[in-house]
Order: sequence, then C-alpha cells, then structure tokens
Amino acid sequence: MKKWFQILCLAVLGFWGCALGQSGKQISAAELNKLIESDEKIQLVDVRTPEEFAEGKIQGAIRADWKNPKEFKSVTKELDKSRPVYAYCLAGVRSADAAAALRKQGFTVIELTGGIKAWRKEGFPTTNQ
Repeated sequence: MKKWFQILCLAVLGFWGCALGQSGKQISAAELNKLIESDEKIQLVDVRTPEEFAEGKIQGAIRADWKNPKEFKSVTKELDKSRPVYAYCLAGVRSADAAAALRKQGFTVIELTGGIKAWRKEGFPTTNQ
C-alpha cells in the first residue's frame, strides 16, 4: 500500500511539474513599466480587439487581435523570434492563450499579469495613438 501511495504521489508531482512548465513567464505592471521607461526596444503585443485597443494601449504596443486568427497570424509572423515578446490583453486570459500559441511557434513570451486592467490599476499611462 505504501509503495502505491509513493508512486501516486510521484505521478501527481510529475504531472504538476509538467503543467507548470507549460505556463509561461509573467511580469508585473511595475516591471513592464521599468522596461518601457528604460527606453528598451521591446516587442509588446496587445491581443485585444480593435475596439478595446482604441480605448487605450500601452505605449509602443502593436495590436494582434487573438479573436481574429488571420490578423493574429499576420501580425505575429513579423515578430523577431530571437527577442522576447511581451503580451497582454484586458485581464490576462486571452494573452495566456495567445502566448501558448506563440510559444509553440518558438517564441519566448512574457505575459503581463492581470493585463491592461492591472496596468491601469497601478496608474501607468495608456495612449490612443
């Protein structure tokens, strides 16, 4: 009985470790703001819809609407795989899905925890340009 319990525990830990490995790196709004303020040229992708994007975006972000597969593919094929991609959406759900798709294509993706909602909650600026 003890041996089966040990095997079960190892299996659960193994599956948990694999699941954690699938989730990507995340960055806080404060950390992303520091990168932007340092004038570092980063690849910042906003995966929200055109209507959401028009309400304000993080400076330097490009739109690649996750809900529009043709647009998403077209925009993201222009990204540089040798550099990390920073992704965000409204709250973090769509960007997690988009990030997973980009990782499958060989990109290193870092997600903004909490999306643009977290960015705004911290008081960081957005732009409509």
